[in-house]
Amino acid sequence: MKIQCSCGAKYALEITPEMAQAPFKFVCPQCGLDSSEFVNELIRREIAEQNIPPMPPPPTTPVEPPKPAPARLKISHQEKPPAEVAPTAEAGVSKYCSKHHHVLTTENCTVCQKPICPQCLELFGYFCSPLCKNKADLSGVVAPTYAGGRFEKENQFWRKTGLIFGAIVAAVVLFFGVWIWYAWFGSVPHTYFSVRFAEDERAYAGAAQLVGADQIVFLHGGTLARYDLKTGKPAWSQELVTPAQIDAIVKAENDARARDITQNGNDVYARTQLPSAQARLAKIGLQNALTLSVSNQDIWVASPGKLTQYDWNSGKVLQEVTAVDFGVSVGNDAASGGLFSHDGKPLDPDKVVAQAQNLNLPARIALPALLGNDVYEQKLEAALRDDDTHHPPSQKANASARAAEHFTLIAGENDSAQFGVKLLQQNIVTREAMRAAPKKSALDNPNLNASQTTDVANDILNEMQRNHGGDTVSEDQSRYQVTVHIPNAPGVVDWTGEVVGPPQLFCLKTVNVIAAGKSITVLDKENKKLWAAR
Repeated sequence: MKIQCSCGAKYALEITPEMAQAPFKFVCPQCGLDSSEFVNELIRREIAEQNIPPMPPPPTTPVEPPKPAPARLKISHQEKPPAEVAPTAEAGVSKYCSKHHHVLTTENCTVCQKPICPQCLELFGYFCSPLCKNKADLSGVVAPTYAGGRFEKENQFWRKTGLIFGAIVAAVVLFFGVWIWYAWFGSVPHTYFSVRFAEDERAYAGAAQLVGADQIVFLHGGTLARYDLKTGKPAWSQELVTPAQIDAIVKAENDARARDITQNGNDVYARTQLPSAQARLAKIGLQNALTLSVSNQDIWVASPGKLTQYDWNSGKVLQEVTAVDFGVSVGNDAASGGLFSHDGKPLDPDKVVAQAQNLNLPARIALPALLGNDVYEQKLEAALRDDDTHHPPSQKANASARAAEHFTLIAGENDSAQFGVKLLQQNIVTREAMRAAPKKSALDNPNLNASQTTDVANDILNEMQRNHGGDTVSEDQSRYQVTVHIPNAPGVVDWTGEVVGPPQLFCLKTVNVIAAGKSITVLDKENKKLWAAR
């Protein structure tokens, strides 16, 4: 038989029939607990279960009774009262635990129904010993769980510890996950709409305009199209620059070149352009000459010599309006400052470059002389009136502008807001935007011929750009104080802050956006700052 002391020490006993007759003395060597009564009870149960026959008692020899001594006392012949019967184990059960003395029992063992105390419950649960617990496990007896048990308390402690630690780890992972999502995805602008074109559909000019909330009309080179932003698919697409138009321009240039060769007897070009280069230049000229204008659902495209209106639903041509001809075949421009304007104002280098792409051969040869004459006239006029308007703006602060705060009413989709702007400190930063002038100009070449007119025109145009102040770019990095006021909202406090760069306010559907320089600030409709980004 195997037994286990309450201290945890385990022992093995060999049961013999003699143990049923003579009491067995058992004292645990580990803790010194005397468990003789408990062990004898287990031995008796084990012998009864195994049906071990008890050993017969040893034969006893009759002992002769001693001879009675002479009586010295007077014997009373009255009846003797009956002796009290000593209580037996069957007469009742002890209220104290057999293992833990002086501790009252409160429960019974689930297997053997032996009374057990709270200390036994803490050690073994609703069992009196590990032996009964093993029997219950083998026989499938289900016993209730004692919540105050030592092992149960440890299990509860570690379960709570695991839950708390898991909650902390989950909170940390959730925090860093949300932060990473916001830093790398949530706060980063994403592409809302894009169209991929083939490599052979490369464009050298274009424009786009948003119509409503879900329609966009764009001009990509020579392709005019309307797309639905919800589906990302085109409603229609039209090609405005056709191969036939490119071939016509190339043919006209070749015919003009052939006439020059016939008239002059030799080729005025020192280098002959490849047909692919001629076609590419012609395509660039045709694309640069197109201008897109969209108003509600009216789509207009301006091209050399005419205005064309296209249908909103199908993209077909509705009408064509002939424009005034200014004497050039491609790239007409009557705006002030162009090659073909007649208002007497100085030439604008940007417009000259745009128009020079579409000139025919004789006009390109005459272009340096035209530019040189205009530059000379500009120098004379500047010397006469001491004009310095082409210089970069002064960085002197305007005291009256700093002192005044201007309010503007900005209308939105659902409401409006008053936007106040006050200049705190003016700061205009100027930086170079062009390469420095070359040490040796193309005009210094004594052997200048007609094939180098393009280089000469480039040098003159660059000089004109520098004279107009185009060699520098001025950026407003002044400090402004902005104020956002929500009308008809008495409980909303005005928002005031400082920004760098000219500020603007956009009243959107759910938020108000302040854009200034390289930063934006987003406010809700109660003037509370949501976030800011550069």
